[in-house]
Amino acid sequence: MQRGLVEDLGGTFHHVVGDDIPAALLDFARGVNATQIVLGVSRRKSWQYAFGPGVGATVARDSGPDLDVHLITHDEAGKGRGLPVARGTRLGRSRIIRGRAVGVLGPVLLTALLTNVSFEVGLANDMLLFLSLTVAAALLGGLLSALASAAAGSLLLNWFFTPPVHTFTIADPRGAGVGLGLAVARGFAEAMGGTINAEDTPGGGLTMVRACGE
Repeated sequence: MQRGLVEDLGGTFHHVVGDDIPAALLDFARGVNATQIVLGVSRRKSWQYAFGPGVGATVARDSGPDLDVHLITHDEAGKGRGLPVARGTRLGRSRIIRGRAVGVLGPVLLTALLTNVSFEVGLANDMLLFLSLTVAAALLGGLLSALASAAAGSLLLNWFFTPPVHTFTIADPRGAGVGLGLAVARGFAEAMGGTINAEDTPGGGLTMVRACGE
């Protein structure tokens, strides 16, 4: 519909793709020697401006003296519902591929590295390394890459590094730990010179026993 409307008015329709939307719009406008940019008022709700000024405000701020920016109000302004965005338009194809490679292959390679080092890194540090990998996948490839990294990392961390290793079952509470949560808490406690254990409570349940280091 937008393409047909533009062409009916004698204009040309272009798709502009870029990681930084305001910068991409301004670069395109200057590249075709445009003198005016017309944008709709942001659909963001008031609280969403805490995360940034939005596309329209950023374009108006960075337009400079060579471009006039017009912000047009509409019925959906401030209602928090954006226009549908085609998948892959905000992130380049190569960037998405790199992000998904990091999300899927990164946890496997990190596991291979950690299981072959000659010293023990410790569960707390293992957790931080897998978390860093998930953050890197998110920055490169977006949500799906981060979810893939988080899922693969959680399974590998549980299987190879969380006592009892090589099983997804819950440990005996008198043994190495009760699942991933206690194992992580134990790793942080030991890193600070303390200990944490779970003991059976008469009549059922568990009692958490913590000892702090000096």
